[in-house]
Amino acid sequence: MRVRVTRVRIPGRYFYTCADGVQEKVDPRVIPPFSRRVRCMPIHEEPLWVCIDTETTGLRRSSDQLIQFAAYAHTDEGFVSYVHTDRVISPEITMLTGVRQEHVAHAPDILAVWAAFGRWLSVQKLRSGRSSAPVVLVAHNATFDIDILLYALARSGMHARDAMGGLIEGERVELFVDTLTLSRRVFPKPTVANHKLGTLYRHCTGSDLDGAHDALVDVKGLYAVFERIIPSLPRSAYRRIDGRWDRWQLDGIANAATAVAVLAQPPTSPASPAPPCDGPTVSPYFDGVSKPPFKHMRIQFAASMHV
Repeated sequence: MRVRVTRVRIPGRYFYTCADGVQEKVDPRVIPPFSRRVRCMPIHEEPLWVCIDTETTGLRRSSDQLIQFAAYAHTDEGFVSYVHTDRVISPEITMLTGVRQEHVAHAPDILAVWAAFGRWLSVQKLRSGRSSAPVVLVAHNATFDIDILLYALARSGMHARDAMGGLIEGERVELFVDTLTLSRRVFPKPTVANHKLGTLYRHCTGSDLDGAHDALVDVKGLYAVFERIIPSLPRSAYRRIDGRWDRWQLDGIANAATAVAVLAQPPTSPASPAPPCDGPTVSPYFDGVSKPPFKHMRIQFAASMHV
């Protein structure tokens, strides 16, 4: 069933009217303007919720690098991997996340991590017993995590149609939910002092989130918080991933990255073997045949692309 969502403007308020006749009021201060552009969303059955988290070298989406990625569903212990980067990790980031330069120096590149994540997702769908359920990604301040992932994939030459359409065979992952936005509605102040993940976790479980800012710890804590949000989840909470891709013109970056990577390869030089992975970067979902890490390509067209 495809539920069509339309917006009706009433002074000071927004209403979403669905095809099944349900009219839901949404406070515009809670649901950001971008999410109001979602005109229809597929709802077949309860989704398989997959919490994700990223650790990066900084807070600039278009220029900082992904260094750790983790995902968690209730059917598994979780997926985690460091991500290769040539960017120097500052002492402040190491102190905050625990990720050091040696962790990422020989880690898999983003394409290998993304392929392993797709295999992990396929296993989770089988374990859940709901093979037809859509996968919906969940993150705290989700637009940042989604944008960081999409930028990393685009810089490695992966296009939008391959990034989300190739994760699970025969299915396209296209929706995400932002718990930061929703927590402001479910846990308004002064119920909680702020809407940081650690504060919400303490409010929901009564204990502190030990090891915060480690990606795997964060996604497990996020799932505990999200379970409290699910009963109050509005239909307007779903947001489209391809909208983020189009917003930042990432197809142009993917085209340029592919061209640079092809031109940089010597015509007769054989591909070098993938570097070894050690520690927490090893996952049973890696096939061991991943490509060597992409070097950081300084492409001098960011200004012309308005990124």
